[in-house]
Amino acid sequence: MERELDLLDQQIDARRQYDSISQGYYDIAIEFAESEEEAQELEEERQKRKIEQLKKQQALDRLQLELKLEQNKALLEQEIIQARIQKIQATSNKAQAKADYATAAADPSTRPEELQAKQLNIVAAEIQGQAADFSLAIAQQQLQGFEKSVDIQRYSLEQRQEAELFNERAELAKITETEKDDRAIRDEALDRTRGRNQGYYNYGISEAEDNFRRLNSHLQEFSVGS
Repeated sequence: MERELDLLDQQIDARRQYDSISQGYYDIAIEFAESEEEAQELEEERQKRKIEQLKKQQALDRLQLELKLEQNKALLEQEIIQARIQKIQATSNKAQAKADYATAAADPSTRPEELQAKQLNIVAAEIQGQAADFSLAIAQQQLQGFEKSVDIQRYSLEQRQEAELFNERAELAKITETEKDDRAIRDEALDRTRGRNQGYYNYGISEAEDNFRRLNSHLQEFSVGS
């Protein structure tokens, strides 16, 4: 997964560099245009090209987000697996420590300090189990929080990309200087700002607060248990 992300990052950087260079060539062509009419035609051509380049760039950005989401989820799931392995190991260690203590307690030749050491091994295994329980609870909580944040991250990227693309389309409307295009852009801008719903973000904030309270509860439980 990490290798795929590195390759995609390189592709995104190369794409941005290529787009920047091509736009620079348009700047030169426009500067040396033979007439104002030709300059405006080149301006319009450049802006249309910029919009198409932006669409391709945004597609790569969406792919990048999905790969990062998959990577983060895989890491969190791995933490859960490790915590469960630690829990199994702690349970095994505790059972072995109890067996060792029982054997030592049944042996009349066992010295008191040896028996005490066996008892401490049981305590250590119990602490190990508590730590594993805590790690598992935290990892599961983080995974739940992550899964709830996925839609918010996608929505945030979608809104940002729509705004970027709209701004470039507005620039194109300025260049074409047609009343129809200007009116369409104005109406769309008003629809977007009046119809924007903040409830989705408020929901995200509420979820984050709930996750923090649950995490704090786990910390307090672990502190009391120790």
